[in-house]
Amino acid sequence: MKKHLQRIMSLLCVLALALGCVCALAEEIQYEDRIITAKWMDGDNYDGVRPESVNAYLAGQKATLNEENGWTGVVSVPADTDNEWTYDSVEGYAATLSKDAVSVVTFNRPVAPAISVSATVAWDDSDNAGKIRPESVQLMLLADGEAYGEPLTAKNPGWKVTWNDLPVFKPNADTKIEYTVKQLQTPDGYTSTASGLEVKNTLQTGSLNLTAAVTGAPEGADLSALTLTVDGPDPSMPRTLTWAQISGGSFSFDNVLPGAYLVRGTNADTLVEGYSMDTANSKVSDAVMVKAGEAATLTYKYAYKLPEAIEAEEDYDPMANIGALSFEILGPDDRMPVTITYSQFTNGQYELGDLVPGVYTVVERNAETLVKYYTLTGASVTGMKLEVTPDGTATAKLFNQYVPAPTPEPDAEFVDIPVTKTWNDNNNKDGNRPDAITVRLFADGVEVDSHILTAGENWAFTFVEKPRYQEDNKTEVVYTINEDAVPMYAAEINGYNIVNQYRPEVTSISVSKIWVDKDNAAGIRPSSIAMTLSDGQKVVKVVVLDATNGWTATVNDLPTVVNGQPAKYGWKEQEVIGYTLTGVKEEGNAMTFTNTIWERPEKPTEGKTPKTAGETWYFFEEYDTPLGVEVIINHVGDCFD
Repeated sequence: MKKHLQRIMSLLCVLALALGCVCALAEEIQYEDRIITAKWMDGDNYDGVRPESVNAYLAGQKATLNEENGWTGVVSVPADTDNEWTYDSVEGYAATLSKDAVSVVTFNRPVAPAISVSATVAWDDSDNAGKIRPESVQLMLLADGEAYGEPLTAKNPGWKVTWNDLPVFKPNADTKIEYTVKQLQTPDGYTSTASGLEVKNTLQTGSLNLTAAVTGAPEGADLSALTLTVDGPDPSMPRTLTWAQISGGSFSFDNVLPGAYLVRGTNADTLVEGYSMDTANSKVSDAVMVKAGEAATLTYKYAYKLPEAIEAEEDYDPMANIGALSFEILGPDDRMPVTITYSQFTNGQYELGDLVPGVYTVVERNAETLVKYYTLTGASVTGMKLEVTPDGTATAKLFNQYVPAPTPEPDAEFVDIPVTKTWNDNNNKDGNRPDAITVRLFADGVEVDSHILTAGENWAFTFVEKPRYQEDNKTEVVYTINEDAVPMYAAEINGYNIVNQYRPEVTSISVSKIWVDKDNAAGIRPSSIAMTLSDGQKVVKVVVLDATNGWTATVNDLPTVVNGQPAKYGWKEQEVIGYTLTGVKEEGNAMTFTNTIWERPEKPTEGKTPKTAGETWYFFEEYDTPLGVEVIINHVGDCFD
């Protein structure tokens, strides 16, 4: 019995041991993986202060988060552990924890709003008086003195550019960036300075001098009435100088704008009775280029001589050598100076195309010596200034009058007076040139004849067989001409040539655009629109409005009279899809157009629902502007309902 009991006890002990093992196994700890990821709200590390890594901790375990592992880490912790993660603090960031299946710690750093920076170009050149201002310049944005981004092109109107989406602060710092601007090229003839966000271009000036010499005149000859005309691009021109003003044979002008300048004598041949011009030693016209920062000198020479008994060659043709007449053209074009001869003319004309806009001069270089036995008169127009505009043609109409060289005995009792007319009005662009003008001839200040000049006569006429001498048969009659006033033109009389400079009354017309679209909330406002200006008869200008010019533009120097009628200026806008023109306001010479974004009308409660454009805007590659559509039906063509 005892042995049996012992055997039973042994079995119980074994069983107890076995049961103890089971209990121990049941008490072993269970582990599981926990995941955490970092999310950065810092404008894609806009200022560069985000750390390379950050540590997160859970139940004594560490996970290192960085860009290489996608800012995600895993730790193994007891299954009953709460997701109470801790993590490194990051200076400048606020952190919040989201405890989901995947815990997310969000690091937030306020992002400074992007800004726009605008720069302007100012011109100190008396409203482009030198006619050499370029059409555009390139501006480079500087961030703390270093080039930033791409250069932009500034041009008229506005001479303003804008860079958008620029950071406010320096990388890795809370210091604001200082933005400035520089101009990449200095325009020819200008000096440039930059201050902050403005570039100022100042037109350089040059120095112009005149030397004048008169020789051969008899002692006591009165030369005080000798006149010289100087012309060029400077606003002070043209200038008429008398011999009394040219002290010591020279005259210095104040600083003048760069460009081509001309001097021409007008009456030396009429001042000393019984003398003629010594052609070999005379220079009655000259032209020079004044460059910025440099000096140039015009030269005028007139030599008198007594008449000589000359026996002309038999059958001499005074026009035989006309083809050798030489002309020099000066101006801002890179091809200048250009020298041509009359032999290159066709039907008395020569055309030089594709010129850079600006002021040019044309001067004859050998007119004095060209024709033997004849003398060039002061009535001749041997040089002229003209202005070439971007969309027009300028014409220099020169005129040479030669008379037989005087001999000791008078050989003619009558003279002919040729009159020519030159129009400087851009080929009558505004249509205000009259059909005819009246020219009057004066003998010693008394009107003796008149004639109506017309385009049919090529604006030229000759008063024939006028008495050469006064009643004493010794004193020559001085003939002059004048014309009846021409509205909108200023007359300049050079000998027997009348030059009419177009001087219309001008005005300025402005246009502005207002958008009523909640600051382009729908994102469909066009980047620019075209506005067309007409004068009541034709289109005169098309301007482009956009954000860079503030959706406004002004057209200057518009004539108030066109084709003899008061100009009626008005603007017409390009149709803007998605917008309705809701207002046109005219105040003086300014018009404002208001465009309101189209809004879907409320559907009526009764009756048939109208079909209207949908509230969603779709963009199609073949259209420049988004279209609002509700249904697109693919049928023959494109049908929109």
